[in-house]
Amino acid sequence: YTELNPYDEFKDENGKYLKYIKEWNPSWRGSNTPNPLYEANIGNYNKSKYNELTENLSVNWYVFPTWQIKGELSVTQSLSESENFTHPESLYSEIRISDDQTLRGSLSKSDSENVSWEGKLTTSYNEMVNLHNINALQGINVRTTDNTTSSSTYRGFPSGEFTSVTFAKEVVDK
Repeated sequence: YTELNPYDEFKDENGKYLKYIKEWNPSWRGSNTPNPLYEANIGNYNKSKYNELTENLSVNWYVFPTWQIKGELSVTQSLSESENFTHPESLYSEIRISDDQTLRGSLSKSDSENVSWEGKLTTSYNEMVNLHNINALQGINVRTTDNTTSSSTYRGFPSGEFTSVTFAKEVVDK
Protein backbone atom coordinates (compact mmCIF):
# COMPACT_ATOMS: atom_id res chain seq x y z
CA TYR A 1 0.00 0.00 0.00
CA THR A 2 2.78 2.41 0.84
CA GLU A 3 4.35 2.41 -2.62
CA LEU A 4 1.08 3.07 -4.46
CA ASN A 5 0.18 6.50 -5.70
CA PRO A 6 -3.34 7.95 -5.39
CA TYR A 7 -3.66 8.01 -9.17
CA ASP A 8 -2.89 4.28 -9.55
CA GLU A 9 -6.10 2.58 -10.68
CA PHE A 10 -7.13 -0.19 -8.31
CA LYS A 11 -10.80 -0.53 -9.38
CA ASP A 12 -12.40 -1.07 -12.77
CA GLU A 13 -15.19 1.04 -14.25
CA ASN A 14 -17.80 -1.08 -12.36
CA GLY A 15 -16.18 -0.44 -8.98
CA LYS A 16 -14.71 -3.95 -8.62
CA TYR A 17 -11.13 -4.42 -7.46
CA LEU A 18 -8.65 -5.20 -10.22
CA LYS A 19 -6.41 -8.26 -9.77
CA TYR A 20 -3.42 -6.26 -10.94
CA ILE A 21 -2.74 -2.55 -10.65
CA LYS A 22 -2.46 -0.69 -13.92
CA GLU A 23 1.03 0.76 -14.11
CA TRP A 24 1.93 4.20 -15.40
CA ASN A 25 5.54 3.16 -15.65
CA PRO A 26 5.92 -0.65 -15.94
CA SER A 27 9.71 -0.46 -15.61
CA TRP A 28 9.35 0.82 -12.04
CA ARG A 29 7.62 -2.16 -10.34
CA GLY A 30 6.93 -4.51 -13.22
CA SER A 31 3.88 -4.95 -15.43
CA ASN A 32 1.93 -7.29 -13.13
CA THR A 33 1.83 -5.78 -9.65
CA PRO A 34 -0.78 -7.62 -7.54
CA ASN A 35 -3.46 -5.38 -6.08
CA PRO A 36 -3.39 -5.84 -2.28
CA LEU A 37 -6.99 -4.61 -2.02
CA TYR A 38 -8.16 -7.40 -4.33
CA GLU A 39 -6.61 -10.06 -2.07
CA ALA A 40 -7.92 -8.37 1.09
CA ASN A 41 -11.51 -8.43 -0.17
CA ILE A 42 -11.69 -11.69 -2.09
CA GLY A 43 -12.39 -13.94 0.91
CA ASN A 44 -9.05 -15.40 1.96
CA TYR A 45 -8.84 -15.92 5.69
CA ASN A 46 -6.57 -17.22 8.38
CA LYS A 47 -8.36 -17.96 11.67
CA SER A 48 -6.92 -19.38 14.84
CA LYS A 49 -7.83 -19.73 18.48
CA TYR A 50 -5.99 -20.88 21.56
CA ASN A 51 -7.29 -21.77 25.01
CA GLU A 52 -5.24 -22.74 28.04
CA LEU A 53 -6.38 -23.73 31.51
CA THR A 54 -3.98 -24.26 34.42
CA GLU A 55 -5.01 -25.51 37.84
CA ASN A 56 -2.57 -25.48 40.76
CA LEU A 57 -3.08 -27.08 44.18
CA SER A 58 -0.71 -26.92 47.14
CA VAL A 59 -1.13 -28.57 50.56
CA ASN A 60 1.11 -28.05 53.62
CA TRP A 61 0.80 -30.45 56.54
CA TYR A 62 2.68 -29.74 59.73
CA VAL A 63 2.81 -33.22 61.24
CA PHE A 64 4.83 -31.95 64.23
CA PRO A 65 6.38 -28.52 64.83
CA THR A 66 9.65 -29.94 63.45
CA TRP A 67 8.30 -32.04 60.58
CA GLN A 68 6.46 -30.74 57.47
CA ILE A 69 5.03 -32.53 54.44
CA LYS A 70 4.20 -30.48 51.34
CA GLY A 71 2.37 -31.66 48.21
CA GLU A 72 1.83 -29.73 44.97
CA LEU A 73 -0.18 -30.68 41.90
CA SER A 74 -0.48 -28.77 38.63
CA VAL A 75 -2.65 -29.65 35.62
CA THR A 76 -2.48 -27.71 32.36
CA GLN A 77 -4.65 -28.23 29.30
CA SER A 78 -4.21 -26.26 26.08
CA LEU A 79 -6.29 -26.44 22.92
CA SER A 80 -5.52 -24.75 19.62
CA GLU A 81 -7.25 -24.66 16.24
CA SER A 82 -6.30 -22.97 13.01
CA GLU A 83 -7.90 -22.71 9.60
CA ASN A 84 -6.35 -21.07 6.53
CA PHE A 85 -8.43 -20.64 3.36
CA THR A 86 -7.11 -19.43 0.00
CA HIS A 87 -9.87 -18.37 -2.41
CA PRO A 88 -9.95 -20.17 -5.79
CA GLU A 89 -9.51 -16.83 -7.59
CA SER A 90 -6.63 -15.71 -5.39
CA LEU A 91 -3.41 -14.67 -7.06
CA TYR A 92 -1.60 -16.77 -4.47
CA SER A 93 -3.38 -20.02 -5.27
CA GLU A 94 -0.94 -22.93 -5.72
CA ILE A 95 -2.62 -23.95 -8.98
CA ARG A 96 -1.73 -21.67 -11.88
CA ILE A 97 -4.05 -20.63 -14.72
CA SER A 98 -2.54 -23.20 -17.11
CA ASP A 99 -3.16 -26.10 -14.68
CA ASP A 100 -6.37 -27.92 -13.74
CA GLN A 101 -8.76 -25.15 -12.64
CA THR A 102 -10.93 -27.53 -10.60
CA LEU A 103 -8.08 -27.78 -8.09
CA ARG A 104 -7.86 -24.05 -7.34
CA GLY A 105 -8.41 -22.87 -3.79
CA SER A 106 -7.17 -24.60 -0.66
CA LEU A 107 -8.07 -25.08 2.98
CA SER A 108 -5.61 -26.09 5.68
CA LYS A 109 -6.86 -27.10 9.12
CA SER A 110 -4.97 -28.10 12.24
CA ASP A 111 -6.01 -28.97 15.79
CA SER A 112 -3.87 -29.76 18.80
CA GLU A 113 -4.44 -30.67 22.42
CA ASN A 114 -1.81 -30.74 25.13
CA VAL A 115 -2.42 -32.03 28.66
CA SER A 116 0.34 -32.02 31.25
CA TRP A 117 0.39 -33.11 34.89
CA GLU A 118 3.07 -32.26 37.39
CA GLY A 119 3.26 -33.46 40.98
CA LYS A 120 5.72 -32.68 43.72
CA LEU A 121 5.97 -34.16 47.22
CA THR A 122 8.53 -33.01 49.80
CA THR A 123 9.06 -33.71 53.45
CA SER A 124 11.34 -31.70 55.68
CA TYR A 125 12.62 -32.02 59.22
CA ASN A 126 14.14 -29.08 61.10
CA GLU A 127 15.09 -29.13 64.78
CA MET A 128 17.43 -27.21 67.10
CA VAL A 129 19.35 -29.40 69.56
CA ASN A 130 21.39 -27.24 71.94
CA LEU A 131 23.60 -25.16 69.63
CA HIS A 132 23.12 -27.48 66.65
CA ASN A 133 20.58 -27.29 63.87
CA ILE A 134 19.45 -30.56 62.25
CA ASN A 135 17.90 -30.27 58.76
CA ALA A 136 16.69 -33.04 56.47
CA LEU A 137 14.81 -32.67 53.18
CA GLN A 138 13.51 -35.26 50.77
CA GLY A 139 11.41 -34.75 47.64
CA ILE A 140 10.13 -36.30 44.46
CA ASN A 141 8.84 -34.72 41.21
CA VAL A 142 6.64 -36.44 38.62
CA ARG A 143 5.67 -34.99 35.26
CA THR A 144 3.79 -36.34 32.27
CA THR A 145 2.66 -34.72 29.02
CA ASP A 146 0.27 -35.96 26.35
CA ASN A 147 0.15 -34.21 22.96
CA THR A 148 -2.33 -34.88 20.16
CA THR A 149 -2.09 -33.07 16.83
CA SER A 150 -3.98 -33.45 13.58
CA SER A 151 -3.72 -31.50 10.35
CA SER A 152 -5.23 -31.75 6.90
CA THR A 153 -5.14 -29.88 3.62
CA TYR A 154 -7.97 -29.81 1.08
CA ARG A 155 -7.87 -28.50 -2.49
CA GLY A 156 -10.31 -27.72 -5.28
CA PHE A 157 -13.13 -25.46 -4.12
CA PRO A 158 -15.82 -24.42 -6.62
CA SER A 159 -16.21 -20.95 -5.13
CA GLY A 160 -14.96 -18.80 -2.29
CA GLU A 161 -18.41 -19.00 -0.72
CA PHE A 162 -18.13 -22.75 -0.18
CA THR A 163 -15.31 -23.13 2.34
CA SER A 164 -16.41 -26.34 4.05
CA VAL A 165 -14.27 -29.45 3.56
CA THR A 166 -17.29 -31.21 2.02
CA PHE A 167 -16.94 -28.98 -1.08
CA ALA A 168 -13.26 -29.82 -1.67
CA LYS A 169 -12.41 -31.93 -4.70
CA GLU A 170 -9.51 -33.75 -3.02
CA VAL A 171 -7.70 -34.27 0.24
CA VAL A 172 -4.02 -33.43 -0.23
CA ASP A 173 -2.68 -34.29 3.24
CA LYS A 174 -4.31 -35.79 6.28
